[in-house]
Amino acid sequence: MDDEGNGGGLGNQLPQGIYDLMLADALTVPENLVLSWTAIDSTFDGDPIVVDHYDIYAADTPFTRQDVEDGLVPLLRAVTGSSEELIPADQRLFYSVIAVDRLGQQSPF
Repeated sequence: MDDEGNGGGLGNQLPQGIYDLMLADALTVPENLVLSWTAIDSTFDGDPIVVDHYDIYAADTPFTRQDVEDGLVPLLRAVTGSSEELIPADQRLFYSVIAVDRLGQQSPF
């Protein structure tokens, strides 16, 4: 079981979390930024855990998973790749990326 009481096992295994989130200057448009991370590629009992997409969240103050679940942090966008070019905001932003599998299960925060 995970911390929220969800059962484990085949079909219920959560994708692993994103642990290497990076922000860098874009090469194609110098004013933009690139948010990137290592794509999730994991297995459970030999079967692949398929990530359907990644949800990118952003806020002007640090936030928690509970803030995301409570709808206090807007979803910036959902993407299928492991990087996204962003137009910089006028203020400092904090980002989080959550992997979502084909069943809609989300990775740890």
